[in-house]
Amino acid sequence: TNQDISSGVDSSDLVKSAQVAAGSPSISAGQPIYIDTVGQARLADASTLATARVAGLATTAASAGGNISYTRNQSSTLVNINSLVDNVTNGLLETGKYYWLSVNAGKLTRTPDTTTTGAVLVQLGLALSNNELQIEIQAPVVI
Repeated sequence: TNQDISSGVDSSDLVKSAQVAAGSPSISAGQPIYIDTVGQARLADASTLATARVAGLATTAASAGGNISYTRNQSSTLVNINSLVDNVTNGLLETGKYYWLSVNAGKLTRTPDTTTTGAVLVQLGLALSNNELQIEIQAPVVI
């Protein structure tokens, strides 16, 4: 954000790491994650407030017990977009469009669930190009 840039924050301060929770599915680079109550990473989803408190997008991959890195408040180049974003078949982000947390664990979407009671809206970022997302995670809003 502008505040990060103007305050002299080193971009390395925007990259954190966490252990993937035991019993969790593997996490791939680009997937949104949250940190659970014991400080471990899990795939985020918009179905409940607890799982929608997005800490960032994974920048590395790991299975349960392994360590991942994740980031927020900077741009990130996404690969394998078909597996990261709901309802994409061409493997490209839509430049200039916002992306939200999906109700499907570890995915982004262009069409968040705005009708299911209890679903959570979390804007994750803006596509700067067909594979680059400016990550600016907004506060969750419960429907």
